[in-house]
Amino acid sequence: GVAFSMPGSDITVYAEFEQKTYTATASNPSNGTLQVSKTAGSGWANSVSGLYKDAKVYVNASANQHYYVDSISYTPAYPAGSLPISIDPNTPEFTMPGSDVTVKANIKPIQYPITVDNSAVQHGSITAQATATYNESVTVIPTADTGYQLKSVTYTDEDGNPHTITGATFPMPGSATTVSAEFEPAPISVGTTTVTDKTAEYGYTAGTDSELTVAVDIPDSNYTYTYQWHQVGSKVNYGGTP
Repeated sequence: GVAFSMPGSDITVYAEFEQKTYTATASNPSNGTLQVSKTAGSGWANSVSGLYKDAKVYVNASANQHYYVDSISYTPAYPAGSLPISIDPNTPEFTMPGSDVTVKANIKPIQYPITVDNSAVQHGSITAQATATYNESVTVIPTADTGYQLKSVTYTDEDGNPHTITGATFPMPGSATTVSAEFEPAPISVGTTTVTDKTAEYGYTAGTDSELTVAVDIPDSNYTYTYQWHQVGSKVNYGGTP
């Protein structure tokens, strides 16, 4: 209150009141910007003071590339423990309460869709997650037919250009992507032969009716080499180790 010393006579006391003002403060978000103003479309700042109760406050929220503004809200400082009050992102404005407020924006990464195209895939199929954020590692899960293995994966970038990789993991582009794959015959071990004479011919037997005989080479006659035979499709490959 206000106190004064009483004079030795009757007095009349007058008082003048002024409307209290408040401040709206924008909380700086990650992966975007947030500002407030008391004028629509201009005067953007991190905070605005001198606001009366019921004054209109405008909000400007924007997200960085590959992110979007999910929600906007303001929280009154009084009464203590007040809950956030949502602001419509399509009309980002609110009426000032009888309290200072903090304005916040929730900014999230965009989930880009992944389309798996098995229409041209032969000897197997692939699956993948439905969405991913920009630069997130996407792993393709192959299911190969018997006798086949994954050879390569192809995915499209932001411009629709295809990129082919030999592994099953690729970084998500900043757009929707379509994924396909190619399968190839898988090596099958069909036998081993120990070679001691480089002038002889050695072969392998797979089952009872598949035989192949070739002249093998021993790089160093001081060693005995063991050759491993592999069937790849209709061809047979072999390699030796001492």
